[in-house]
Amino acid sequence: MLSKRRLWIVFIVFLLVMLLAACRRDANADKTLYVAPTTIPCEGNGPQLCYLVSEDLNAEWTLLYDGIVNFAYEPGFFYQLLVTETAVDDPPADASSIQLTLKEVVLVEAATIKTVLIAPERMPCETTESGECYAYKEGGLGEWLPYSGEIQGLNYETGYYYQLTVAERQSASQAEPIWTRLQVSKSSEAPALPVAESPTATAVPDVVEDVPVDASAAAYKRVAILNLGVQTVVPDAWSPIGENGQAWSGGPDVFVNFTAAPGVSARAALEQMTLSVQAANPEAAGQLFDASVNGRSWSVYTSSDGQTSIATAATLEGSNVYMVSLFADPLQQDAILQAILENFVIVGAPVTP
Repeated sequence: MLSKRRLWIVFIVFLLVMLLAACRRDANADKTLYVAPTTIPCEGNGPQLCYLVSEDLNAEWTLLYDGIVNFAYEPGFFYQLLVTETAVDDPPADASSIQLTLKEVVLVEAATIKTVLIAPERMPCETTESGECYAYKEGGLGEWLPYSGEIQGLNYETGYYYQLTVAERQSASQAEPIWTRLQVSKSSEAPALPVAESPTATAVPDVVEDVPVDASAAAYKRVAILNLGVQTVVPDAWSPIGENGQAWSGGPDVFVNFTAAPGVSARAALEQMTLSVQAANPEAAGQLFDASVNGRSWSVYTSSDGQTSIATAATLEGSNVYMVSLFADPLQQDAILQAILENFVIVGAPVTP
């Protein structure tokens, strides 16, 4: 029969084994992670594009700088992932101490980004048990329309207007599109409404038209992003990133990215983007202004730390907002951005997933 001393030793060893097992589980924990259908320009180890992620759809979305191992991201899709979180021993100074690795893609659905204004009171409708629906205006324009679904991540209170940026996706389980809140602003008064332009009706061309390049862009080459219906120029030595031609790079810290999404105000879309950047990095400082280049109106956001500059320019064409995000040396940024915007031509509407 074991003595009391030996029993205590066995008991302590058992506790140590359980503690070590718990620590090992904590070091390799699984968690749910949602990934938005758009990336955001950010400053990590140099300028880059970051995922917009959330562990809880009722919480704020944040920027993910270090990516997810084995995850093949495509913009235009909403993801629900199961990831494994692993502690990294002695990480480099410019890297995170946590590594995320994809374990399972739980959900992936095509999604678009849209801006809606939610009224301070619900409106009567026949598609819900309560007989009431959210009242909304897409882009804050037109008549109030009913939305019978719940808006994921919105804590709604009557008496307030809500201006939302949402990811809209269609699920096979319900007829109404699903809205997931990405950004929200709340006010007791209705915000000033933008003026919408007539939507374009052109299609993406099969061939690139011979648009003349401005003489000041002699060191540039003409490029076409056919899935966006856009033509412009990039520096002659730059190479495409990926297969769709939406991003071009001149080195690890120098590149430009072209995107397009439905919208009614270029400045509002740019303000939403800068809010995301500043929310993730409160110390980020920048300048937002409007400019006209070759007769086209642009809203431009610039930020610089003295070594690298970020500039994002947005313009409205019909019912789409086009964005140009440029990361470059501060001495080169203005000339490159000027050449891109001077030669920016929209020849068709973006192709949606």
